[in-house]
Amino acid sequence: MTSEQPPPGLIARLRASSPADRREDSSEESSQRGSEATDGTPCAPELAERFATWVRACRGATVEWADGCPVAVHPSGRRFAAAYGTAGLLVADEEPAGALTPADGSSGPGPPWTALDAGAADVTFTRARDLLRIRIQRAYARAGE
Repeated sequence: MTSEQPPPGLIARLRASSPADRREDSSEESSQRGSEATDGTPCAPELAERFATWVRACRGATVEWADGCPVAVHPSGRRFAAAYGTAGLLVADEEPAGALTPADGSSGPGPPWTALDAGAADVTFTRARDLLRIRIQRAYARAGE
């Protein structure tokens, strides 16, 4: 559905490795929430709201903000998902995107991140939003390993 790219600041935040770096970073941008969403820009409010709903279903997970985009954080401090643009999602799950592959065919910024299209069409007897929720929950579980 989209050919949007995640903002560079979001990619940098996802690649941060230590929980201490994450705590310092989260306070800087906790109030920077997106409004307009185009290529390389913050997350659209509608997607941010849906993303927060999916993350709340993951016990103990929190949402921090990076470059105007929501990022899901496991209680261990590991980031496991992020949303950007109008329909972009990144999950720390190296499984192929399958039916959730973005229209432009992008795969994400590299392992362990996989790009997903939050605006993907429903497939067969499965709703795309259920597939997205499952992928976020899988990434959450892997973040706890």
